[in-house]
Amino acid sequence: KHWKQKSNNWKQQRIQIKNNENIQLQIIDIFGKIVTDKNLNSNEYYIVGEGLAKGNYFVKAINQTGEIAIFRLVKME
Repeated sequence: KHWKQKSNNWKQQRIQIKNNENIQLQIIDIFGKIVTDKNLNSNEYYIVGEGLAKGNYFVKAINQTGEIAIFRLVKME
């Protein structure tokens, strides 16, 4: 696994990239619309869900070799 999910509190999730890789990060709403599409490098932190409306989302991270990780995000506030 080339990324790790960190949390300072239950309301905030952030992703930190490991191993000097670039990651494509997508946040997808329940209708399948990509609402965020970012390319992140290993020196960046990204706060997942910042600026999103309340609701259910999927977060999809793809590394340079095509490995995919998907997790569910429930935005409550």
